[in-house]
Amino acid sequence: DVQSFSRQTPHGRTLQWQLAYRHYTEAMLPSDGLVPFLIEWAPSCAAFTPAASAPRGIELLSLRAESAAPLEASASLAALGIEASDLLAQPAGAAPCSSRLVARLRTPKGVVEL
Repeated sequence: DVQSFSRQTPHGRTLQWQLAYRHYTEAMLPSDGLVPFLIEWAPSCAAFTPAASAPRGIELLSLRAESAAPLEASASLAALGIEASDLLAQPAGAAPCSSRLVARLRTPKGVVEL
């Protein structure tokens, strides 16, 4: 189900978007949160979405998903048109006991992994 949302920004503008996930009724995103929900910003808000108005200086270098159930995650990602091999990866010789997303960022203080 697609749901519409809006809120006022600190500058008094109305930010509008739609989500294709009922985050207020579901306990967890599919596949332990590895499968993203979809968001569409209203075209009238393009200049002041969070991505457009966020401070500059940090670059996303890579995004990796590690899954405790990689087959389930692969099927869920495929349903959204995401090639699982582009996102799912396991550290060599490791099988995680839980799922997680790992982002590598270039910051003014160097490369960090979250």
